[in-house]
Amino acid sequence: MIKVGKNDPCPCGSGKKYKRCCLENDKHNNVTRIAPESDGENKWLSDVDPKQIDYAALAVLIEEELNWMNTLYQLVGKRILDNMIAEYDAAAIATGIFLWNAYSLENQPITRKVDVYPAAVEYAIAQLAGRTDVTQGMLAQKYNLSVGTISQRANQLWEFTLKQAEERKNEGIDDLAEFTGSPEELLAYYKQGMIAGERELGQAFFQENKGHFWGLIETRPYMQSKAGYANCLLYMGNTKEAIQQCKELLELNPNDNQGIRYLLLKIYMEENKYDAALKLIDAYEEDETAIFNYNRILIEYGKNGITRKLTSLLQDAVEQNPHVVDYILGKKRIPEEVPEFIGFGDKTDAVSYAQEHVMLWWENPELMNWLKKQTSASVSRRSKK
Repeated sequence: MIKVGKNDPCPCGSGKKYKRCCLENDKHNNVTRIAPESDGENKWLSDVDPKQIDYAALAVLIEEELNWMNTLYQLVGKRILDNMIAEYDAAAIATGIFLWNAYSLENQPITRKVDVYPAAVEYAIAQLAGRTDVTQGMLAQKYNLSVGTISQRANQLWEFTLKQAEERKNEGIDDLAEFTGSPEELLAYYKQGMIAGERELGQAFFQENKGHFWGLIETRPYMQSKAGYANCLLYMGNTKEAIQQCKELLELNPNDNQGIRYLLLKIYMEENKYDAALKLIDAYEEDETAIFNYNRILIEYGKNGITRKLTSLLQDAVEQNPHVVDYILGKKRIPEEVPEFIGFGDKTDAVSYAQEHVMLWWENPELMNWLKKQTSASVSRRSKK
Protein backbone atom coordinates (compact mmCIF):
# COMPACT_ATOMS: atom_id res chain seq x y z
CA MET A 1 0.00 0.00 0.00
CA ILE A 2 1.19 3.52 -0.85
CA LYS A 3 0.16 6.62 1.09
CA VAL A 4 -1.30 9.52 -0.84
CA GLY A 5 1.47 12.07 -1.43
CA LYS A 6 1.14 15.79 -0.79
CA ASN A 7 1.25 16.52 -4.52
CA ASP A 8 -1.15 13.74 -5.53
CA PRO A 9 -4.77 14.53 -6.49
CA CYS A 10 -6.96 14.67 -3.39
CA PRO A 11 -8.90 11.42 -2.85
CA CYS A 12 -12.09 13.43 -2.24
CA GLY A 13 -12.36 14.02 -5.99
CA SER A 14 -12.13 17.81 -5.91
CA GLY A 15 -9.42 17.85 -8.56
CA LYS A 16 -7.11 19.81 -6.25
CA LYS A 17 -3.83 18.57 -4.89
CA TYR A 18 -4.08 16.73 -1.57
CA LYS A 19 -1.96 19.36 0.24
CA ARG A 20 -4.32 22.11 -0.95
CA CYS A 21 -7.49 20.26 -0.02
CA CYS A 22 -7.96 17.63 2.71
CA LEU A 23 -4.42 17.16 4.05
CA GLU A 24 -4.70 19.49 7.06
CA ASN A 25 -8.05 18.04 8.14
CA ASP A 26 -6.66 14.51 7.82
CA LYS A 27 -3.67 15.46 9.95
CA HIS A 28 -5.94 16.95 12.59
CA ASN A 29 -8.10 13.82 12.62
CA ASN A 30 -5.09 11.48 12.47
CA VAL A 31 -6.27 10.00 9.17
CA THR A 32 -3.86 8.31 6.75
CA ARG A 33 -5.05 8.18 3.15
CA ILE A 34 -4.02 5.20 1.02
CA ALA A 35 -3.61 5.70 -2.70
CA PRO A 36 -5.95 3.46 -4.71
CA GLU A 37 -4.41 0.71 -6.81
CA SER A 38 -5.42 1.68 -10.31
CA ASP A 39 -4.12 2.18 -13.81
CA GLY A 40 -3.31 5.79 -12.93
CA GLU A 41 -0.79 8.13 -14.45
CA ASN A 42 2.30 6.59 -12.88
CA LYS A 43 1.36 3.00 -13.75
CA TRP A 44 0.45 4.08 -17.25
CA LEU A 45 3.94 5.27 -18.06
CA SER A 46 5.81 2.56 -16.16
CA ASP A 47 3.98 -0.37 -17.72
CA VAL A 48 4.19 0.70 -21.37
CA ASP A 49 7.22 0.73 -23.62
CA PRO A 50 7.55 4.40 -24.72
CA LYS A 51 8.40 3.26 -28.23
CA GLN A 52 5.02 1.54 -28.48
CA ILE A 53 2.95 4.49 -27.26
CA ASP A 54 0.88 5.92 -30.10
CA TYR A 55 -1.50 8.84 -30.50
CA ALA A 56 -4.48 6.85 -29.23
CA ALA A 57 -2.65 5.83 -26.05
CA LEU A 58 -1.63 9.43 -25.36
CA ALA A 59 -5.20 10.58 -25.97
CA VAL A 60 -6.47 8.02 -23.46
CA LEU A 61 -3.90 9.33 -20.98
CA ILE A 62 -5.34 12.84 -21.33
CA GLU A 63 -9.01 11.91 -21.48
CA GLU A 64 -9.24 9.07 -18.96
CA GLU A 65 -6.11 8.63 -16.85
CA LEU A 66 -5.20 12.11 -15.61
CA ASN A 67 -7.20 14.33 -13.27
CA TRP A 68 -7.87 17.86 -14.55
CA MET A 69 -9.15 20.90 -12.68
CA ASN A 70 -11.44 21.80 -15.59
CA THR A 71 -12.11 20.96 -19.23
CA LEU A 72 -10.04 23.92 -20.48
CA TYR A 73 -6.87 22.48 -18.95
CA GLN A 74 -7.71 19.12 -20.48
CA LEU A 75 -8.15 20.84 -23.85
CA VAL A 76 -4.69 22.37 -23.48
CA GLY A 77 -3.37 18.85 -22.88
CA LYS A 78 -4.97 17.72 -26.14
CA ARG A 79 -3.44 20.70 -27.95
CA ILE A 80 -0.01 19.73 -26.62
CA LEU A 81 -0.50 16.27 -28.09
CA ASP A 82 -1.81 17.52 -31.45
CA ASN A 83 0.97 20.09 -31.90
CA MET A 84 3.86 17.83 -30.88
CA ILE A 85 2.87 14.44 -32.30
CA ALA A 86 4.55 14.96 -35.67
CA GLU A 87 7.93 16.13 -34.36
CA TYR A 88 8.57 14.43 -31.00
CA ASP A 89 8.68 10.86 -29.74
CA ALA A 90 5.89 9.61 -27.52
CA ALA A 91 7.97 9.65 -24.34
CA ALA A 92 8.78 13.36 -24.82
CA ILE A 93 5.12 14.17 -25.47
CA ALA A 94 4.05 12.21 -22.40
CA THR A 95 6.56 14.18 -20.32
CA GLY A 96 5.07 17.40 -21.65
CA ILE A 97 1.55 16.26 -20.80
CA PHE A 98 2.57 15.25 -17.29
CA LEU A 99 4.32 18.61 -16.84
CA TRP A 100 1.23 20.56 -17.90
CA ASN A 101 -1.06 18.42 -15.77
CA ALA A 102 1.04 18.96 -12.64
CA TYR A 103 1.49 22.68 -13.35
CA SER A 104 -2.19 23.32 -13.98
CA LEU A 105 -3.25 21.45 -10.81
CA GLU A 106 -0.78 23.42 -8.74
CA ASN A 107 -1.17 26.92 -10.21
CA GLN A 108 -4.60 26.97 -11.87
CA PRO A 109 -3.37 29.44 -14.51
CA ILE A 110 -5.70 31.77 -16.37
CA THR A 111 -5.25 31.59 -20.13
CA ARG A 112 -7.22 33.42 -22.81
CA LYS A 113 -5.42 31.80 -25.74
CA VAL A 114 -5.49 28.03 -25.71
CA ASP A 115 -2.10 27.72 -27.49
CA VAL A 116 -0.05 29.80 -25.02
CA TYR A 117 0.85 26.91 -22.74
CA PRO A 118 1.20 24.30 -25.51
CA ALA A 119 3.86 26.57 -27.00
CA ALA A 120 5.61 26.99 -23.64
CA VAL A 121 5.47 23.25 -22.95
CA GLU A 122 6.88 22.42 -26.38
CA TYR A 123 9.75 24.86 -25.84
CA ALA A 124 10.46 23.35 -22.40
CA ILE A 125 10.47 19.80 -23.76
CA ALA A 126 12.62 20.81 -26.73
CA GLN A 127 15.16 22.33 -24.33
CA LEU A 128 15.00 19.22 -22.21
CA ALA A 129 15.75 17.08 -25.27
CA GLY A 130 18.63 19.36 -26.32
CA ARG A 131 16.93 20.38 -29.57
CA THR A 132 18.71 23.58 -30.55
CA ASP A 133 16.64 23.75 -33.76
CA VAL A 134 13.52 24.65 -31.77
CA THR A 135 13.64 28.35 -30.93
CA GLN A 136 11.14 30.70 -29.35
CA GLY A 137 10.98 32.63 -32.62
CA MET A 138 10.07 29.51 -34.57
CA LEU A 139 7.40 28.58 -32.03
CA ALA A 140 6.03 32.14 -32.09
CA GLN A 141 5.30 31.68 -35.80
CA LYS A 142 3.94 28.17 -35.34
CA TYR A 143 1.49 29.19 -32.61
CA ASN A 144 0.88 32.78 -33.74
CA LEU A 145 2.14 34.21 -30.45
CA SER A 146 4.78 36.74 -29.41
CA VAL A 147 8.24 35.57 -28.37
CA GLY A 148 7.79 37.42 -25.09
CA THR A 149 4.64 35.46 -24.25
CA ILE A 150 6.32 32.10 -24.88
CA SER A 151 9.40 33.15 -22.92
CA GLN A 152 7.35 34.29 -19.93
CA ARG A 153 5.26 31.12 -19.76
CA ALA A 154 8.27 28.86 -20.33
CA ASN A 155 10.06 30.57 -17.44
CA GLN A 156 7.03 29.92 -15.26
CA LEU A 157 7.25 26.22 -16.13
CA TRP A 158 10.97 26.14 -15.29
CA GLU A 159 10.34 27.85 -11.96
CA PHE A 160 7.64 25.29 -11.25
CA THR A 161 9.96 22.34 -11.96
CA LEU A 162 12.61 23.86 -9.69
CA LYS A 163 10.07 24.29 -6.90
CA GLN A 164 8.84 20.74 -7.38
CA ALA A 165 12.41 19.44 -7.23
CA GLU A 166 12.91 21.18 -3.89
CA GLU A 167 9.60 19.88 -2.52
CA ARG A 168 10.42 16.34 -3.60
CA LYS A 169 13.77 16.59 -1.83
CA ASN A 170 12.20 18.00 1.33
CA GLU A 171 9.67 15.16 1.34
CA GLY A 172 12.52 12.66 1.07
CA ILE A 173 11.69 11.46 -2.44
CA ASP A 174 15.25 11.24 -3.67
CA ASP A 175 15.70 7.64 -4.72
CA LEU A 176 13.95 5.24 -7.05
CA ALA A 177 12.63 3.00 -4.29
CA GLU A 178 10.35 5.80 -3.06
CA PHE A 179 9.21 7.08 -6.45
CA THR A 180 6.03 5.55 -7.85
CA GLY A 181 6.58 6.54 -11.48
CA SER A 182 8.81 4.98 -14.12
CA PRO A 183 12.60 5.48 -14.22
CA GLU A 184 12.15 7.34 -17.51
CA GLU A 185 9.72 9.74 -15.88
CA LEU A 186 12.02 10.31 -12.92
CA LEU A 187 15.01 10.86 -15.22
CA ALA A 188 13.08 13.52 -17.13
CA TYR A 189 11.96 15.07 -13.86
CA TYR A 190 15.52 15.43 -12.58
CA LYS A 191 16.74 16.77 -15.90
CA GLN A 192 14.05 19.43 -15.88
CA GLY A 193 15.27 20.47 -12.44
CA MET A 194 18.85 20.71 -13.72
CA ILE A 195 17.92 22.79 -16.73
CA ALA A 196 15.76 25.05 -14.59
CA GLY A 197 18.70 25.55 -12.22
CA GLU A 198 21.10 26.34 -15.06
CA ARG A 199 18.71 28.91 -16.45
CA GLU A 200 18.10 30.45 -13.04
CA LEU A 201 21.76 30.69 -11.98
CA GLY A 202 23.32 31.54 -15.34
CA GLN A 203 26.59 30.39 -16.93
CA ALA A 204 28.68 33.17 -15.35
CA PHE A 205 27.54 32.08 -11.87
CA PHE A 206 28.83 28.55 -12.50
CA GLN A 207 32.24 29.82 -13.56
CA GLU A 208 32.57 32.27 -10.68
CA ASN A 209 31.55 29.85 -7.94
CA LYS A 210 33.00 26.57 -9.17
CA GLY A 211 34.76 24.85 -6.29
CA HIS A 212 32.50 26.02 -3.47
CA PHE A 213 29.09 25.61 -5.06
CA TRP A 214 27.33 23.84 -2.20
CA GLY A 215 28.15 26.68 0.17
CA LEU A 216 25.68 28.89 -1.69
CA ILE A 217 22.12 28.04 -0.66
CA GLU A 218 20.62 28.94 -4.03
CA THR A 219 22.59 26.13 -5.71
CA ARG A 220 21.10 23.34 -3.59
CA PRO A 221 18.06 22.51 -5.78
CA TYR A 222 20.32 22.27 -8.84
CA MET A 223 22.89 20.10 -7.06
CA GLN A 224 20.19 17.82 -5.66
CA SER A 225 18.58 17.43 -9.09
CA LYS A 226 21.94 16.63 -10.65
CA ALA A 227 22.72 14.03 -7.99
CA GLY A 228 19.30 12.45 -8.51
CA TYR A 229 19.90 12.47 -12.26
CA ALA A 230 23.23 10.65 -11.79
CA ASN A 231 21.62 8.00 -9.58
CA CYS A 232 18.82 7.51 -12.07
CA LEU A 233 21.27 7.14 -14.97
CA LEU A 234 23.16 4.49 -13.03
CA TYR A 235 19.91 2.64 -12.24
CA MET A 236 19.05 2.62 -15.96
CA GLY A 237 22.49 1.31 -16.95
CA ASN A 238 23.95 4.49 -18.47
CA THR A 239 27.19 4.34 -16.48
CA LYS A 240 29.19 6.54 -18.85
CA GLU A 241 26.85 9.51 -18.41
CA ALA A 242 26.46 8.79 -14.69
CA ILE A 243 30.24 9.04 -14.29
CA GLN A 244 30.28 12.36 -16.13
CA GLN A 245 27.53 13.79 -13.93
CA CYS A 246 29.37 12.70 -10.76
CA LYS A 247 32.64 14.22 -11.95
CA GLU A 248 30.91 17.51 -12.73
CA LEU A 249 29.34 17.54 -9.26
CA LEU A 250 32.72 17.02 -7.61
CA GLU A 251 34.26 19.78 -9.72
CA LEU A 252 31.56 22.17 -8.56
CA ASN A 253 31.85 21.04 -4.95
CA PRO A 254 35.13 19.24 -4.11
CA ASN A 255 34.15 19.16 -0.43
CA ASP A 256 31.44 16.74 -1.53
CA ASN A 257 28.73 17.47 1.01
CA GLN A 258 26.45 15.14 -0.96
CA GLY A 259 28.68 12.05 -0.79
CA ILE A 260 28.98 11.82 -4.57
CA ARG A 261 32.47 10.33 -4.29
CA TYR A 262 30.96 7.16 -2.83
CA LEU A 263 28.58 6.77 -5.75
CA LEU A 264 31.37 7.42 -8.24
CA LEU A 265 33.68 4.97 -6.48
CA LYS A 266 31.02 2.28 -6.63
CA ILE A 267 30.62 2.82 -10.37
CA TYR A 268 34.38 2.64 -10.93
CA MET A 269 34.58 -0.60 -8.92
CA GLU A 270 31.70 -2.25 -10.76
CA GLU A 271 33.24 -1.24 -14.10
CA ASN A 272 36.72 -2.48 -13.04
CA LYS A 273 38.13 1.01 -13.53
CA TYR A 274 40.73 0.49 -10.81
CA ASP A 275 43.10 3.30 -11.78
CA ALA A 276 40.26 5.83 -11.76
CA ALA A 277 39.01 4.41 -8.44
CA LEU A 278 42.45 4.73 -6.84
CA LYS A 279 42.83 8.27 -8.13
CA LEU A 280 39.48 9.18 -6.57
CA ILE A 281 40.47 7.63 -3.23
CA ASP A 282 43.80 9.49 -3.28
CA ALA A 283 41.93 12.76 -3.87
CA TYR A 284 40.15 12.17 -0.55
CA GLU A 285 43.06 10.62 1.36
CA GLU A 286 41.68 11.79 4.72
CA ASP A 287 38.50 9.76 4.20
CA GLU A 288 38.79 6.73 6.48
CA THR A 289 35.36 5.22 5.96
CA ALA A 290 34.79 1.50 5.42
CA ILE A 291 33.92 2.23 1.81
CA PHE A 292 37.36 3.62 1.08
CA ASN A 293 39.38 1.25 3.28
CA TYR A 294 37.82 -2.02 2.13
CA ASN A 295 37.68 -0.94 -1.49
CA ARG A 296 41.43 -0.28 -1.36
CA ILE A 297 41.76 -4.04 -0.91
CA LEU A 298 39.54 -4.73 -3.91
CA ILE A 299 41.52 -2.28 -6.03
CA GLU A 300 44.86 -3.84 -5.12
CA TYR A 301 43.50 -7.30 -5.88
CA GLY A 302 41.92 -6.15 -9.13
CA LYS A 303 45.18 -4.62 -10.31
CA ASN A 304 47.73 -7.14 -9.01
CA GLY A 305 46.00 -10.23 -7.64
CA ILE A 306 47.02 -11.71 -4.26
CA THR A 307 49.95 -9.67 -2.97
CA ARG A 308 51.63 -8.96 0.37
CA LYS A 309 50.18 -5.47 0.28
CA LEU A 310 46.70 -6.93 0.73
CA THR A 311 47.57 -7.98 4.28
CA SER A 312 48.51 -4.50 5.41
CA LEU A 313 45.48 -3.01 3.68
CA LEU A 314 43.23 -5.52 5.46
CA GLN A 315 44.83 -4.69 8.82
CA ASP A 316 44.14 -0.98 8.26
CA ALA A 317 40.56 -1.68 7.19
CA VAL A 318 39.83 -3.95 10.16
CA GLU A 319 41.35 -1.44 12.55
CA GLN A 320 38.96 1.21 11.21
CA ASN A 321 35.92 -1.11 11.16
CA PRO A 322 36.16 -4.71 12.44
CA HIS A 323 32.49 -5.47 11.69
CA VAL A 324 32.69 -5.56 7.89
CA VAL A 325 34.50 -8.91 7.52
CA ASP A 326 31.73 -10.92 9.18
CA TYR A 327 29.22 -9.57 6.67
CA ILE A 328 31.51 -10.28 3.72
CA LEU A 329 32.18 -13.86 4.88
CA GLY A 330 28.51 -14.50 5.61
CA LYS A 331 29.01 -15.00 9.33
CA LYS A 332 26.39 -12.34 9.90
CA ARG A 333 23.27 -11.75 7.82
CA ILE A 334 23.26 -8.42 5.99
CA PRO A 335 20.13 -6.51 7.09
CA GLU A 336 17.74 -5.54 4.30
CA GLU A 337 16.85 -2.24 5.94
CA VAL A 338 19.16 0.65 5.10
CA PRO A 339 20.54 2.36 8.26
CA GLU A 340 18.85 5.69 8.93
CA PHE A 341 22.14 7.12 10.18
CA ILE A 342 25.64 5.89 9.32
CA GLY A 343 28.32 6.18 11.97
CA PHE A 344 32.09 5.90 11.70
CA GLY A 345 33.70 2.53 12.28
CA ASP A 346 30.53 1.03 13.78
CA LYS A 347 28.01 -1.60 12.66
CA THR A 348 25.91 0.88 10.68
CA ASP A 349 29.01 1.79 8.66
CA ALA A 350 29.66 -1.92 8.09
CA VAL A 351 26.07 -2.66 7.07
CA SER A 352 26.04 0.24 4.64
CA TYR A 353 29.25 -0.99 3.01
CA ALA A 354 28.08 -4.60 2.81
CA GLN A 355 24.73 -3.67 1.26
CA GLU A 356 26.38 -1.76 -1.56
CA HIS A 357 29.67 -3.60 -2.14
CA VAL A 358 29.54 -7.19 -0.90
CA MET A 359 28.90 -8.62 -4.39
CA LEU A 360 32.27 -7.22 -5.49
CA TRP A 361 33.83 -9.59 -2.98
CA TRP A 362 31.60 -12.57 -3.60
CA GLU A 363 32.34 -12.59 -7.32
CA ASN A 364 36.05 -13.19 -6.57
CA PRO A 365 36.41 -16.68 -4.99
CA GLU A 366 40.20 -16.41 -4.79
CA LEU A 367 39.98 -13.21 -2.78
CA MET A 368 37.27 -14.69 -0.53
CA ASN A 369 39.46 -17.70 0.25
CA TRP A 370 42.34 -15.38 1.04
CA LEU A 371 40.14 -13.36 3.38
CA LYS A 372 38.98 -16.53 5.19
CA LYS A 373 42.59 -17.63 5.70
CA GLN A 374 43.62 -14.20 6.94
CA THR A 375 40.73 -14.15 9.38
CA SER A 376 41.50 -17.68 10.64
CA ALA A 377 45.17 -16.82 11.07
CA SER A 378 44.27 -13.69 13.00
CA VAL A 379 41.96 -15.65 15.33
CA SER A 380 44.66 -18.27 15.84
CA ARG A 381 47.25 -15.65 16.80
CA ARG A 382 44.87 -14.05 19.30
CA SER A 383 44.05 -17.44 20.91
CA LYS A 384 47.74 -18.25 21.41
CA LYS A 385 48.23 -14.99 23.23
